[in-house]
Amino acid sequence: MKLLAIDTSTDYLSLAVMDGSDALSRIHRSEPRSHSSLLMPMIDEVLSRAKTALRDLDGFCLSIGPGSFTGLRIGVAAIKGLAVITKKPIVTVPTLDAVAENAKEFHGIICAVLDARKGKVYACIYRSDGIRPYKVIGEL
Repeated sequence: MKLLAIDTSTDYLSLAVMDGSDALSRIHRSEPRSHSSLLMPMIDEVLSRAKTALRDLDGFCLSIGPGSFTGLRIGVAAIKGLAVITKKPIVTVPTLDAVAENAKEFHGIICAVLDARKGKVYACIYRSDGIRPYKVIGEL
């Protein structure tokens, strides 16, 4: 199953074309306050690198926060528009779940944290069995 996955919740703009668990193409760039002008060209670039047309995708994966409200709106609007024109489904993933997934092979407690600015953070605690992180305490 081929998916276009994007995360616009932080200062980083992250995109990938996935085929199952294989990344066919990915981009991860620090682009603070530029998501609105860069997202669509970067979608075109990541699809081109993966040699995949929009019509060949089976769906879309979208990070839904917590994070930058404006960044999240940009991502939701772009993916919703692409889903409507292609008639393909959208799967949403909480941002902190995606962060915790990066440490899934660790056995024990994982604390995923994102800067919320103004001296605050978004955080969630997980317990990992070495295969998958499980949420222990919800977003703080």
